[in-house]
Amino acid sequence: MKNMRLKINHFSGCLRRIFSKLANDVRGMSGVMLTMSLIPTIGIIGIATDVSRAYIVKTRLSSALDAAALAGGNNFFESDREAQIKKYFDANFPADFFGTTVTGPFEVDADGNKLPLGHSYGEDEKILRLTADVDVPTVFMQLFNFTKMDVTGDSEVTREISLLDVVLAMDMSGSMLGNINGYS
Repeated sequence: MKNMRLKINHFSGCLRRIFSKLANDVRGMSGVMLTMSLIPTIGIIGIATDVSRAYIVKTRLSSALDAAALAGGNNFFESDREAQIKKYFDANFPADFFGTTVTGPFEVDADGNKLPLGHSYGEDEKILRLTADVDVPTVFMQLFNFTKMDVTGDSEVTREISLLDVVLAMDMSGSMLGNINGYS
């Protein structure tokens, strides 16, 4: 911890010396150049911060949709499928996560069309598809008139039922009843 404080003090001392030299520079151009270079640097750092926030939301959204799709696949033909999907999605993507606004999750068909509420699947259907949209408010990009970024996630679960062969073998010969060397 002490080494860290020494490094921070050394770094801040170096910055003070640099800015002191720039402030006392009578040639004039270095201060202007520094000011001009700070504006785009701060803008790039701000944009990178907002894009990183959107990426975190996208990752969380994908995980929530995967959990919801698995829950929906488990209840594929049940009447509470939509409630289970919503329950698992909400548990994995909290309301107001990073100040976001969520639309969905929705069940969609193969073409991406939203299925109506209460949709029931036929016996020949095996795929459950979910989608959701999230509006992520920006912090720094508002300076450039971008107030939000749109993030979309999709998930798909294929329901498969495979038959399981169970074999039961019983020894009826009596070969396991005898004593061997005094052990039964």
